[in-house]
Amino acid sequence: MFSRVWGRPRPSPATRPDVFCEQRILLLHDSTDTYAVSAYENAVKALDYARLEFESLDFSHKEEWPDLTRFSSLLFCAEYLFNLDNRQVAVIRSYVSQGGGLAVIYRGWNVGLADLLGVPDGKDWPAFFSSQVEGLHFTTDIFPGFQEIQLSSNDVSGHEPYDFEPGSQAQVIATSGHGRPLAWFLRFGKGSVIYWNSAVLAEKTMRGLIVQSLMCVQQMSVLPIANVATIQVDDFPPPCEPDCAGLKVPDYGDLHPVNFFHQIWLPDMTALAEDFGLTYTCLPIFDYAGVGEPPFEFDNWHEQKIEIDGAPVSYKTHTAWNAARKGELGLHGYNHSELTLEKWRDKAAMVSALKAVVEHWKRDDLGPLPATYVPPNNIYDAAGARAISEAIPGLQVICGLYLSGDFEDGADREFGPEPWNSRLFCMPRATWGYECTDKQRFAMVSQIANMGVWTHFIHADDVYETPGNYPEMLYHRNPDSKPWRQTGPGQEDGLFYAFQTWMEFTRSEFPWLQFVATRAALPIVKSHLDNEVGVRFARNSLSLSMKNLTCFQIRLNNGLHLNPAGLSNAELVHCQNCNGDELYTLRATGHDVKLEIF
Repeated sequence: MFSRVWGRPRPSPATRPDVFCEQRILLLHDSTDTYAVSAYENAVKALDYARLEFESLDFSHKEEWPDLTRFSSLLFCAEYLFNLDNRQVAVIRSYVSQGGGLAVIYRGWNVGLADLLGVPDGKDWPAFFSSQVEGLHFTTDIFPGFQEIQLSSNDVSGHEPYDFEPGSQAQVIATSGHGRPLAWFLRFGKGSVIYWNSAVLAEKTMRGLIVQSLMCVQQMSVLPIANVATIQVDDFPPPCEPDCAGLKVPDYGDLHPVNFFHQIWLPDMTALAEDFGLTYTCLPIFDYAGVGEPPFEFDNWHEQKIEIDGAPVSYKTHTAWNAARKGELGLHGYNHSELTLEKWRDKAAMVSALKAVVEHWKRDDLGPLPATYVPPNNIYDAAGARAISEAIPGLQVICGLYLSGDFEDGADREFGPEPWNSRLFCMPRATWGYECTDKQRFAMVSQIANMGVWTHFIHADDVYETPGNYPEMLYHRNPDSKPWRQTGPGQEDGLFYAFQTWMEFTRSEFPWLQFVATRAALPIVKSHLDNEVGVRFARNSLSLSMKNLTCFQIRLNNGLHLNPAGLSNAELVHCQNCNGDELYTLRATGHDVKLEIF
């Protein structure tokens, strides 16, 4: 069925002679195609996050198709392309050859579209290719930030490609780990096509690729972005309970953990924040004894002391106080037990513990009461979600997991109101740790590529969680016992240098990305998700109208360029080359933006 998914009705091009196209995507799917339904649902969410106007067409119905010239690109999310009749195939071919864009994000097949999809020897029905299709390797910089990422078979699965490869006219974008092409780009007449011979874009972590595929096939594209990043430090101030003296860091083996964090870790992380413009949200646990029954006390909180100006002070109070003033102090919990009825006697006990935290917070003068909550072990239930607001009415943000875990455990969350408590807003975390593995880099870049948001977390005590310190544990966040920062002949080793390298990559690839405290990110993300952006393309210009002021990116393909002198109500922030095309990042200074193209 043909329906508008979101957005205000706009005048057709026929009533606006100065406009030859508005940015509007036609999302084509087949509701009878059970295999591709997850790809369609993923695309709907990706486009919604990206604030791209689109309409949905279910071609399993025999209704009249809309005029395709109303759309800047077509997005196919269906395997059953063979259900397209000859007339529909001819319309699609004509649309692309006349300059339209086509992105096929779920491997589908129709022999009448073979050459348009870049396949030279069309088959009535190709077989599936079952070997050497593990992993995913990006071979070009056509998608900014993804270049040279190599995901293993443990990182990504679900390609199930057809047994064909692209012709010589196609440019391969991504291959399997063994080099078999899985995605390619080609020109067809005046238009452009990207074909994914894979089912993997149905995965949540792939949403950025859906949006970027569209950006590549349109001659001109506009992508509103929230432009915000958060780094959360779970369990900080760190545990450092009375029995922690025996814990060792390989390069600081003789240093007590309290002194390591105070003298080494925190100054290093502060220096990184100053060098790269980072802001941390620190999230303490107030008692690690696991007490779930009153009285809720805080004796261990004041146990560890440091010397400030010749006087002993509570290490945790001093550290938390400074964290609140340099960034944000949120809440990780009274203890490290998940707020679930499995762990607590009832909701009243959860509320009592959280209220005790509030009173302690005030006594120790830790700054503004928390607005951000991160669940211990990234787990909570409906009772826990309600207990948070009952105990701390001013708490606004809950940060579980974005890409993993079970929804029933409070994970696998989307950005938006918490399903179990609409007074809380979900801002789930996509990546974690100090080391930028290809898997973590992919998750980061894909999240930024979708909506201009990156949510990340670390633990201060990762460096201590080694097999040597905790031999009884089955899982360690530092399984290879890496040092913090160890300098040897000709090399720098350790978690500090790994994180520094990650931030260097981030600033190199996304220099415009602003890091803020989670509390400050909330209104930015809300404004982005509430925004409506209309885009109109003319022959030598484009214009935007927006409900909320925003940052946005413009991709100009096929030799087009932006005239920096021809900006109205916008300022240019950054420009980069993507496989020969131009990607501009801008900030709107007014609600109606006009730009000149040459």
